[in-house]
Amino acid sequence: MAKKYLFILLSLSLLTRFAFFSYTAETVFELDRLRAENTRLKNLLGFKAEIKEVPRGARVLLYMQELGKEFLLIDQGMSSGIFEGMRVVDSQGFFVGTVRELGETTAKVVIGSNLQETHDGELLPLGVRVIVKGRGARTLALELVQSDLPVREGDFVTLFARDLSRSVMMAEVTRVRREVSSAFQTVSAVLLARPDSLREVYLLEPVK
Repeated sequence: MAKKYLFILLSLSLLTRFAFFSYTAETVFELDRLRAENTRLKNLLGFKAEIKEVPRGARVLLYMQELGKEFLLIDQGMSSGIFEGMRVVDSQGFFVGTVRELGETTAKVVIGSNLQETHDGELLPLGVRVIVKGRGARTLALELVQSDLPVREGDFVTLFARDLSRSVMMAEVTRVRREVSSAFQTVSAVLLARPDSLREVYLLEPVK
């Protein structure tokens, strides 16, 4: 009888260990995914808190489209200390574009996803530098993304600029395609900001 109980206890112990290792193997990937998602959300939420520090706001006077490109006209210009090259974000802290043309009391903002617009970017949560090029229609192409990087749809792209005191959330990855014969993968993203619905924007002061 004692041997029978001992056999039962050993069997239960083995089954428990097997179940534990099976559970661990199945959940390791899920835990890694959740950690990465948590990092992305912390970065995004942290930035939204930082946007409260931005002092300079501007009212959007007009949203325009010219030859497939998007622009905003804002009510701040040279008389307000605005200058070309200033980055513009929306109330959520998402990158909208760059000031390119100035008047005395107005300025023209070129939307960041316009064709021929190029930015230095960083992939989150990987922390990898990339080149971000506008393709029009609120879409962007990420270049120089190595084929072995675990980029996923839903990853975020921030604007990388040494003259800014904060990160600027720019886009979300929507498509990843890996080519066997290429050292780089094709990554597409969509602009997070919605320029056509904006009523106000904020201009980021560069760090001196």
